[in-house]
Amino acid sequence: ATWNFGDGSSAVAGQNPVNHTYTSAGYYLVTLTNEWRDSVTNTVYCTDVDTLTVHVRNVISGVLYTNNNPGSYKVWLIVYDQSNNTLTAVDSLIATGTNSFYPFYEFNDHPAGSYRTKAAPLAGTPAASLLAPTYYDSSLYWNTALVINHNGQTTTGNHIRMAVGNSNTGPGFIGGNISQGANKGTGAGVANLFVALVNTATQTVKYTYTDANGDYSFLNIPSGNYTVFPEALNYLTTPATNLSITGGQAMLNGINFKQTSSEIKPIPQSVNDMTANDMFSVYPNPTAGLMTINWKSGMA
Repeated sequence: ATWNFGDGSSAVAGQNPVNHTYTSAGYYLVTLTNEWRDSVTNTVYCTDVDTLTVHVRNVISGVLYTNNNPGSYKVWLIVYDQSNNTLTAVDSLIATGTNSFYPFYEFNDHPAGSYRTKAAPLAGTPAASLLAPTYYDSSLYWNTALVINHNGQTTTGNHIRMAVGNSNTGPGFIGGNISQGANKGTGAGVANLFVALVNTATQTVKYTYTDANGDYSFLNIPSGNYTVFPEALNYLTTPATNLSITGGQAMLNGINFKQTSSEIKPIPQSVNDMTANDMFSVYPNPTAGLMTINWKSGMA
């Protein structure tokens, strides 16, 4: 009897088990051929062939630490093209956990290379209002996520620790708009964009998504200093920082951003102050009714 392992190798079957190691993942058709031969003439009188498809897997896997929030989560496997500065989700799945078990994810049969993973609670589930979309192993942002160096065989232990929004409440409000191109926070809004509110300890206080007009808001914020950080694949973010909520300044509106083809960055709230004497002169002053306004060079 002989074995054909489907990868170009074979072996003679004996009474002891035959071990074979595959060097790459895939599906292989394994064939065992038995021949009944005349022991004297070596003539083949009968042949019996058995086949079996063997799936050799490579694995990228981990669990989601969800702070005891069972339910269903979507998990993405992402590759980064450094030459084009783009990220692409090459696979996705739904991972489900219970009160006894963490959600487990496993991606199979992907070639060796560098990957990122991201998980988010499914919309409408209880965890959706408690946990933010998170990259491996605990980052809100793709550019600071840990990279999984997959060897083409088995890469386990790629656990994602889901970021938790702080449930504290307070008197504060921070809001704004995220628009496309050079718009100043109105119209052409970027819808459904993830926005995080982060405290000075880099903890997620709250998170939200922009509405159809690109508007976002955070309500009931405790006093403190904050950073607003929009996040999306393929975009580098410049956050809005040093946003102070105090008893005397509890509302910060107009914290606007613009999204270009490659980045998300704040829109300045104002220009530098200038005095009237810097721009123009008026004479005579005082006047009996007729006066002349003279713009300085370059101001007209």
